[in-house]
Amino acid sequence: MTKFRDVVAAICLTICLAGAISLIVLVWMVPSQTPMVTNLLNILLFILSSLFAVIVGYYFARVSTSEKVDTIAEQSTEKMVHLSLQLQHLKSYLQETVEVAEEESHVNIMAEMNAYRHRVEAAAETAASLASSNETFRSDWLGIVSDSARGAIEKKYEKLREYLQDAETYERLKTERIAGGTTAAEDEKLRAVEARIEIARKQLPIQQLPFRPLVHQPAVSVEQVIKEASESHQTGTLKVKVIRPVFMATGSGKLTPPMRSVPWISHKLVSHPAELIVDNFRASPGTGTTYDFNICLKSMMFGVYLPLGEYVFEYDAGENGAGRASDATSRPSLRATSATPQG
Repeated sequence: MTKFRDVVAAICLTICLAGAISLIVLVWMVPSQTPMVTNLLNILLFILSSLFAVIVGYYFARVSTSEKVDTIAEQSTEKMVHLSLQLQHLKSYLQETVEVAEEESHVNIMAEMNAYRHRVEAAAETAASLASSNETFRSDWLGIVSDSARGAIEKKYEKLREYLQDAETYERLKTERIAGGTTAAEDEKLRAVEARIEIARKQLPIQQLPFRPLVHQPAVSVEQVIKEASESHQTGTLKVKVIRPVFMATGSGKLTPPMRSVPWISHKLVSHPAELIVDNFRASPGTGTTYDFNICLKSMMFGVYLPLGEYVFEYDAGENGAGRASDATSRPSLRATSATPQG
């Protein structure tokens, strides 16, 4: 629609300019005109020149408004980028809270609780500050919008301010009620605030957030070194590095070239993190194909994660139980036994 208006305005501008020039040329070429013709030509020239001025003014207003909107859009974009960066920082800050609390737990339980409480309160204050920063977005646009749009914007922000004030009052009264320090009048006020908050939630515009699937960091990284490789017997080293706290982890290796039949797998733990208590740990090899295998690590203590670090296994894959020969040597170091073929 805007493009159509621009085309119509350009055509009218061209017609007005050509008509005004034609009238001027006509008056110059025919100097002896009757008073009625002269007045008529003057009126037409006035109308054409007025239309020309209006259309030119329209284009100048468009350019001026566009420049102002572009400036405000750039400023708002900078603020939105800053807001997104601060929210990302807040996300990282909250994720670090658990780690900080666990570090303080080595001192005593009170230090852990104090660290946790301090970081949660700081995160809450940061979130409140970021929410109030949206007020600057409102002031950016009030200078260029129409009166009706300005009124609608002010009404929505007034509803938002009332909602935020009621939310703060609600949290304060709820805290006082838990502490047992509220009166009957304050309880009635709390119920009234709850009702206003529920109404405000229905009136405030709610934007649908884009769905972002939660992507977890991989639990392990695996490095394989092949020592012997044939279609009947393969040996090598599998390094399984646990890189985030988990109760169970699996490292997968390749059988290259593929073996003639599904092999037996035996293993021996030759290196592990210093924090590992071998009696509280189990590793089980397994395979169901001729081209790959895995070693599953599992913590046998309830609620205790696998120690982070590198677990190095020597593996032996052979046909008809040939790989079980080295299993006897693995038993003193590890409680795991060799796995039977799966599938």
